[in-house]
Amino acid sequence: PKISPAVIVAVVSGNNKILLARGNKFRSNFYSLVAGYADVGESLEEAVAREVKEEVGLSVRNIRYYKSQPWPLSGSVMIGYIADADDSQPVIPDKNEITEAAWFTRGNIPNHPPLLSIAGEMIEKFISGELV
Repeated sequence: PKISPAVIVAVVSGNNKILLARGNKFRSNFYSLVAGYADVGESLEEAVAREVKEEVGLSVRNIRYYKSQPWPLSGSVMIGYIADADDSQPVIPDKNEITEAAWFTRGNIPNHPPLLSIAGEMIEKFISGELV
């Protein structure tokens, strides 16, 4: 079967900030994690770094695997990662896929995907302090 691996990444700064983005097809005040498909010939970690740079303009480091989840929307697999970034870098949404992106603290998280999705799970784990 054809599999198109997609990566999703919780970009964090220290222990208290997470980068959330609003896609151009999301309703207002609904944010999620940066995600995208891996290109042929690149590692999943390279896809994480590229997608974050392309979609929000940030350089990331310390990319680490979280877990995977079947992704029925595209008949694919979503591979979750956590990455660190310096929150002093300017956040520059690409405006093609991402309308807005910003750093959020635990007490200030906007509407986001439900817990049944890997994105929702990772955001909830950040809120509870379990995402490392």
